[in-house]
Amino acid sequence: MFELHTTFDLLSSLSQFIYSYRQHSGISESLVITPRIINQEKGGAIIFVWNDVDKEKPASYVTNFGIYEPDTQKHMVIYTYDKKVKVVSCSMNKEQTLLAFSIVKPRESSSEKKHKASKDHHRHQTFHFKDVYQAYLAELQSVEKIVYSLNIDRSSFIKVQFLYADQQGQEHSRESNMLVFLHKESIGLYKVPMARIGDRGIMMSSQPETIQVVRKFVWCQWDVEQQRLHYIENIRMENGGNGEISQKMSTIQFHGRAQYENMIDIPINFPFPYIRTKDKPLYADIPLHPGIPELTLNVTVLTQSSGTFCLCYHKLISQPKSKASAQTPSEVQDVEYYVSMVHHAKTLYGCVSSLPKHIVMQKRLVFSWLGSYLVVMLPGYFVHLLNVGQAFEPCHHILLHDTKVCLGGHLSVSGGRHNSVKFDKEERDVDSDRSQMSRSMSTISASLSADRVPLTTPELSPELQLSPLPLLSPTSTTTPLLGALSFTIIPAFSESCAAMKTLLPCQAFARESGATTQNLYDYRSGCLLKLVVNMDTMLESFRNAYWQTRLAILHYLILHCKDVLAIRKVFEVLCENVTNAEINTMFTEYLVASTFAEMKRQVDREVLNLLSFTSIETLRGQYEKSPSGERLAHVSYSSLEIVELNKRPSREQKNRSNEDFWDTLIRRLRSRHTEMPAKFSHDSLMRQYRQAEMEEALGKTVWDSRHVPDSFFDGVYTLRVTEMPPGLRKKSSRDSDHSESSSGRRSKIDAVLGQAPLFLQTKITQESQIFKRRLSKMTEDHLTSHLSKFLRKESRSKAKNVAKEFLFCQAKVSRQLCHLIWSLRGQNLSHQLEDTLLPNLQDPGTDEEYELFQLYERLYLTAGDMGYPLPPGFSSFFTALGFKCLELHLFFQYVDNHVLILTPDFILQMLDDLPDDADDEVPQIKFQVISRLQKSFAEECFERWNHPITQQRKAREQVAQILLRGQQPTPMAPPDSGQGQGLTGRQSKESSGRHSTGSAQYSTPFTPLNTFMKHLDSLAANIPTSRPINYDTGLIEDTALYHTKTKTTLDMSTVNF
Repeated sequence: MFELHTTFDLLSSLSQFIYSYRQHSGISESLVITPRIINQEKGGAIIFVWNDVDKEKPASYVTNFGIYEPDTQKHMVIYTYDKKVKVVSCSMNKEQTLLAFSIVKPRESSSEKKHKASKDHHRHQTFHFKDVYQAYLAELQSVEKIVYSLNIDRSSFIKVQFLYADQQGQEHSRESNMLVFLHKESIGLYKVPMARIGDRGIMMSSQPETIQVVRKFVWCQWDVEQQRLHYIENIRMENGGNGEISQKMSTIQFHGRAQYENMIDIPINFPFPYIRTKDKPLYADIPLHPGIPELTLNVTVLTQSSGTFCLCYHKLISQPKSKASAQTPSEVQDVEYYVSMVHHAKTLYGCVSSLPKHIVMQKRLVFSWLGSYLVVMLPGYFVHLLNVGQAFEPCHHILLHDTKVCLGGHLSVSGGRHNSVKFDKEERDVDSDRSQMSRSMSTISASLSADRVPLTTPELSPELQLSPLPLLSPTSTTTPLLGALSFTIIPAFSESCAAMKTLLPCQAFARESGATTQNLYDYRSGCLLKLVVNMDTMLESFRNAYWQTRLAILHYLILHCKDVLAIRKVFEVLCENVTNAEINTMFTEYLVASTFAEMKRQVDREVLNLLSFTSIETLRGQYEKSPSGERLAHVSYSSLEIVELNKRPSREQKNRSNEDFWDTLIRRLRSRHTEMPAKFSHDSLMRQYRQAEMEEALGKTVWDSRHVPDSFFDGVYTLRVTEMPPGLRKKSSRDSDHSESSSGRRSKIDAVLGQAPLFLQTKITQESQIFKRRLSKMTEDHLTSHLSKFLRKESRSKAKNVAKEFLFCQAKVSRQLCHLIWSLRGQNLSHQLEDTLLPNLQDPGTDEEYELFQLYERLYLTAGDMGYPLPPGFSSFFTALGFKCLELHLFFQYVDNHVLILTPDFILQMLDDLPDDADDEVPQIKFQVISRLQKSFAEECFERWNHPITQQRKAREQVAQILLRGQQPTPMAPPDSGQGQGLTGRQSKESSGRHSTGSAQYSTPFTPLNTFMKHLDSLAANIPTSRPINYDTGLIEDTALYHTKTKTTLDMSTVNF
């Protein structure tokens, strides 16, 4: 599902520039030049260095400082230091007038100095080198090109970083501000005054002012884009006098003119190691590292402008001290990481089970952004996409693993990199430098006595004065970018990806769609990488993932990716087995998430916070399992306590209408202290609806009668479509499609899924009949009440309109899901439904139609559980499909249990498609179907059918009514005066007239019939006139004679009546 795309080969680009620069400078000495990337400034500019010979003194070596501007795609040499040194940190101010850099070099002891002149080849065995870090400040636009020493010598890492503040159109600032980081000691702010002094150029005008910003710290990170400083320090907790040591993370925001304020203090509630200031540090040579590159910690702070704030920590496993305890490939180890989601006041704990131990010891997790998702990746082994954005409560994390490794296989990572990754002439010596530095750092004593940055006056070092800056040739500023031409796709679970050791988040070096995005830098290959979702390989990941991850992928596609074609492909994989138990869960998530996505376009964030965006419960644990059932990973949560919020609105912020990052974050955190508003619950609504149905069954009036149709064939939308001539119906459909496409209102899902069948083509409006059903009105009332309860007073007036829009979005999404299912299994039916709403009921159902029926049955159950309306024509088509695919007795069970609804369109289709003379069972089938309708509706259907069986039914019902009601005791009436009072005018006929039908067919009266009719007359006389019976004697006589003649096998002429 995930791939790494190489967007820029930075190392090749720098190597080509250096080659052109050496040619232009006339340097002919053959050397292995290794450019080292040091820092990235705000805006994306890259500062790099390389050691080379002095072009004027070939016997001497210098250190060149260069800059690469991604906006202009140009390289430039900005400074040349006249000694060969190893630069570990570097920064340039915004005006490009000052360059600060720190170096590391070996420091000799007194005994070493004593034997320095000795030529003994064994002397290096008795020396004990220690590395020392020093910091310098160089002027770039002065005539003298003076370089100053900060007089700071430390055995711990020194980092320098200029602040980038908005200068509001000034050509140069009168003051440059720089942070100096002394690891485990302090962080100081240097305010360097600058001025243009005559013809001498821009230079320091006086000694810098120094301010201590942070005291002892154990970890730090500088956010160059947002100008924020994150740091972790040890604190002593006074709990009952125990004085336990814990840690907290603080963030300082820098503003214009080097003004800063401490914004937030966060306690670390996960097992963070206790790092003492006297512990020996172990550093790594990692380019573009935003803080102190210490090997024993892997901590990253990731933020987004929406108010998302995450502290990410990878729990590293310490290396074994004894070589005898070296790991074998068969040993396994869990990988643990923590993500403190400050904006949610929660900490996420993730654990990946049973990875090869030698891999876990060598690699570090990568933390980065992919949209609003946080990526946790061990290249080549697993990728976790954590849904931790500010807009949604954490849930639906995508946990993908390389099953070959997780199931005990051993993935070989040896053997060369991808063939298109560019290197310079020889393999980069970063790894060797890193190992050499690690060995030297292991002997360093980190004892620090001072609590402040030593703010001594910088002294001028005459021996470090520079010659004028070398002039640049046109090729040095307009070098074609070789790296921009290479493009490689590396699958996330490939051997090439597994060979990567360290990836660091950074700003993109090239513009993409006019905006700078966050990418990953691979320091071994020198390439810039971008994590990309591949929709083609996503299907394979979806097929192999555990059901929780499958649900998370669907959620990602609906709310974040919004790729309709990918959603269809996911359902295509899901519905390969229509008996899959996950289908209902997926349908539910599609309905809820898609409804939220539709509402997101219509309403503001205040309303969205009160609506459900997923069908599952948020902030619940999640698992990922292999196909064999072994647990691969799990995720859980814990609460995060916020110690202090130090945000105070400034005068500028009070005048600003829009919220910034801190306004959004702190407002959200403060709202956590109050009761969070509940989201609208479909489950609660359906419980109340079921309760209302039970009360109605007990005889209590619950529903408004106006929502119940008065006639079976009136008010049903499909009746007009059914009775429309086929030619006119086609023209109407084409006109409708043309009008939708011309007005741009045709939905994206319809464009992807193709032409919808006729039963889904009716346009849904706010006045559609489906919104007048009982459940829809109940949903509208409950949602209106819910919104009115939690919205602000000025927003409550729109609650009614929002509820109506919510119902409309529900109907729209339900129709889209019906169309999606149709595109999977209903395409073969398309040619049958060109001119008709329903398929031909006389043909038996095919296997594909049966699968379509099963999927629609799942949809029917899901929509019923969630209270979603189904499209107006769905019930008719669903019933017709069930009639074709199910056995007759099973079909009647579905009808009796109200799963299949006998709609007018189905009844009309059945009467047309099933000829009465085709089979003796056909009339009985029609009769059983119609008899299951409500009595008033059944009467209408029997009248439309007009079959002899309907006449027999009517006669039997009339006789039954007379027999039942005529036996009730009533006062005796005179024989002549009361006869026939209980009959309507239609029955007040002469006796001979009543028997005219029988007399016409037979030569003599049929005595049994005469006797039966006289008995009915006598019973009818006792029926009260207030409740008369529609008594048709002619119909009863004809039915009785027809039944006697056709259903009786006896010879009536031999019977003595």
